[in-house]
Amino acid sequence: MIVRTILEQRRGRVASDDYGHHVGAMGVEALDQYLLGADVTPLNEYMYEDVATIEQALAVAQPADAVALQRHLERLRRRPEWHDPSDGLRTVEALLSRLPADDRHRGVRGDLQQYRLLLEETAASGDEFRLNVVTHE
Repeated sequence: MIVRTILEQRRGRVASDDYGHHVGAMGVEALDQYLLGADVTPLNEYMYEDVATIEQALAVAQPADAVALQRHLERLRRRPEWHDPSDGLRTVEALLSRLPADDRHRGVRGDLQQYRLLLEETAASGDEFRLNVVTHE
């Protein structure tokens, strides 16, 4: 299974380019570690999570899991679904400046550069964005 982390625009435009594999493989939480101490929004805050899916899980959850799911659901309800691309650009630029420029991170840097281009297009069109995980067989 291939996991990709892609950028979606609120108005429905989705880039057809093949990108996001390396960020998907590394995970946004791991990338956010490079942002510690930076005054930018972590990538994880831009990730879309479907509230309805969490609500369904909560309805059938065991009591031990229900508390954690309820807290997660409350946090999701307070978080905006769509985000300002200029904020996302600051995060991507901070990651590109902090991520090692070595062979191990080459693919991730390429994905981040694609995000930068898409965020610039999103800002120019006056749209908003979110990150989403998609999977392919």
